[in-house]
Formats: sequence, C-alpha cells, structure tokens
Amino acid sequence: MRRFAGRAVAALAFVVVLAMIPAVVVPAGGHPGPYVSALADLAGVAAIAGPQCPNKGCISPTRCGHVTGAFGCTLANGTCDSGRCR
Repeated sequence: MRRFAGRAVAALAFVVVLAMIPAVVVPAGGHPGPYVSALADLAGVAAIAGPQCPNKGCISPTRCGHVTGAFGCTLANGTCDSGRCR
C-alpha cells in the first residue's frame, strides 16, 4: 500500500510540474513601456482576400496570371490592368 501511495504522490507531482510549464514558458500578456504600437496585438492577423478576388495580376502587358496577394486583373482592348481587391 505504501508503494502505491508513493507512486500516486510522484505521479501527482509530475502532473503539477507539467501543468506549471506554460506559466513559466509563455510570456505574460501586455507590452509594458511607452513605445508600444496600438496595433501590436494585431501582428498575427493574416490579410485574406475576399471571395470575389481572383488573386490575378498582370504577368505581361497582355496577359493576366496568378499572383500572390489580393489582386484582380482585367484585359481591356488587349492591355492588362490590375488593381487591389476590396
């Protein structure tokens, strides 16, 4: 019985130590100091184009093709014209 109680206490101590790791490793929220941007909390937000944006841009003066970013491409009188999607 003592052996079981000793192992139970050791297992409980191990679980407690594992539970405390995030509190030690993860930095505290907030950014102390006067030189922090108001947008600092939004740094991880990705910009995603709307569903109507084809992500196409001018790859030559007369051709549209896939480009990275939120672009839309149109051909007018054989000339390529691209702009940002909204």
